[in-house]
Amino acid sequence: MQGDRAGLCVTQFDAKQLERGLVCQPGALPSVTAAIIRLSKISYFRAAVATKAKFHVTIGHETVMGRATFFGRYSETETRPASDKTAMTKPFDFTTEYVYQNELLSLAVAKSGEGDAAVEDSERLPEAQFALMEFERAVTCGRNIVVIGSRLDADIHANACRLAFHGYLLEPFTDPNYATTILPRLRVRSPSSSA
Repeated sequence: MQGDRAGLCVTQFDAKQLERGLVCQPGALPSVTAAIIRLSKISYFRAAVATKAKFHVTIGHETVMGRATFFGRYSETETRPASDKTAMTKPFDFTTEYVYQNELLSLAVAKSGEGDAAVEDSERLPEAQFALMEFERAVTCGRNIVVIGSRLDADIHANACRLAFHGYLLEPFTDPNYATTILPRLRVRSPSSSA
């Protein structure tokens, strides 16, 4: 079944000639150059997770460098952000208007009013946060696959978490010209713009 693992015993075969891979029907896992991801900041990551910063992005069996642009969905009423998998993997809605974010907020910390990511009481928090993730090279993946963003270049001897965010890939972009073919459909406004 989907997700099962298989082991094959092949005698007199040099294992160095084989790479780890995926078995699937043609077209099931496209090569993706960018994607929209629904994500959450990992509260143990103390540094800012800023828009346009580069991260090591792990998707499936691959880790690739990616640059993120963050944006959020805001509700007219105060709602608690949903973090269960069902909510995290709902299809991305191109008809909704989103708000640009300079950085990814740690909503759990912000709700409690503690830490660096705490926001003023007058500021509204997004009910969901997303990123347009642009990869330095194409990766093979599909929808609803787990994504982990990290700073693997950080000092391994420092007493700090290197994992910055986690989430699910909602909308993979296979077209290398996504900036002109798909991004015009994405409605992201500046936070100062009126609704």
